[in-house]
Amino acid sequence: MESCAICFTTFRFTLATKDEVYALMHLLRQVETGIYESARLWGYGARSLTAAFKVEQHRMSNVFEILKTYRTTMHALQTDFINSRQRAKHIMHGQNIVVAKALHFLANSSVQLSEIAANQLGTANQGVQSIMTGSISHFLLPHESLIVALDHIQSHLDEKQPHMTLSYRDLAFYYNQAAFKTFRKDSTLFLVVDVPITSYSLAHTFQLYDVIKLAIFTPDMHGYYSMLATDITTIIFARDADLLIQMTNYRQPTTNTWYASDVALTFLDRDRPTCARGLIEGRLSEIKSLCRYKVHKPPHFRSVHRLHGNTFLLTSISQLRLHCPQQFGNDTNEQVLELHGVQTIHKFDCHCDRIHVDEFRIIPDLSYCNDSEDISDVSTIHYPLNLAYLTEYHSREELFNLTADISRFT
Repeated sequence: MESCAICFTTFRFTLATKDEVYALMHLLRQVETGIYESARLWGYGARSLTAAFKVEQHRMSNVFEILKTYRTTMHALQTDFINSRQRAKHIMHGQNIVVAKALHFLANSSVQLSEIAANQLGTANQGVQSIMTGSISHFLLPHESLIVALDHIQSHLDEKQPHMTLSYRDLAFYYNQAAFKTFRKDSTLFLVVDVPITSYSLAHTFQLYDVIKLAIFTPDMHGYYSMLATDITTIIFARDADLLIQMTNYRQPTTNTWYASDVALTFLDRDRPTCARGLIEGRLSEIKSLCRYKVHKPPHFRSVHRLHGNTFLLTSISQLRLHCPQQFGNDTNEQVLELHGVQTIHKFDCHCDRIHVDEFRIIPDLSYCNDSEDISDVSTIHYPLNLAYLTEYHSREELFNLTADISRFT
């Protein structure tokens, strides 16, 4: 059997004396007094901190109010600035229009104004110098005087020659181009100006067209080609005029005025069939009957003709070589086309810097450049059609259904 030992612990208590109790009570009172003072001081500090926080909060509220007022003021200023700018733009647009009109007026009147200023400075010699150089001075002949003189001439024509009229009403022509003579009597200088007049049938702006004869090969004729037989070199045409003018000597006008008495001019009635009317209006029947064609024997010649823009007619050309950087792909910049037709038509664009046509070089016109970067058209070949030859063997009804892509040359 196991034995168990039971132990007892004895505690001894000693009671405090009266003095020790009084001393402990005194100590506790001092601790209580210290705690109370600490609590009172803490309360004072908390109230002071709260008061300071309230003051700071009030200050922040004032700052926020100031920022709000500032933001409102800035928004108002921004709105006023935008509105002012919009008004200023409208005002500026109107001012620009006024300034542009004023500049246009000043530009048109600058010569006269400069001469008036020269007159005020006592430099009247400038007008005489202009006369000596072959132009009428605004200083010596003001616009108003010239207008009155032209109106007087027109009134005289309306009364005596009602079918005649002034060729020019533009004052710049008389100041810069019109011929004139001068003479002086005592202290007066007289100007006699050559004022061109014309009939109402010629009072139009005419355009000059050069007649370029091209050889067009005939099919199945072993190299024979036809060409216009007319000797007309120039046709003078105005859409609203009832007449045509033709020339045969390649003359060109040197000024804007051409005298109708010139023997090189041949006037034609536009209502009557003529070779010139057939050429200018594209009437094939009149061209064949009145201009006529000649058939020429081989050998044929080699040539390159610009038809219009960048469209060229190639005659008896064997090879076309195009050098176009970065256009053909496959790291090649050159394309060579072997031509087997006697006459071919090609339209080039501006992507090629060198175009060789046998011994000829073609320079494209930059004003006719294509907008597309695709140059597939340079290898497309068209062929001219000799309608003058075909209409001898086929009726108009038989040729009516020809495709519109076929070019016609005479």
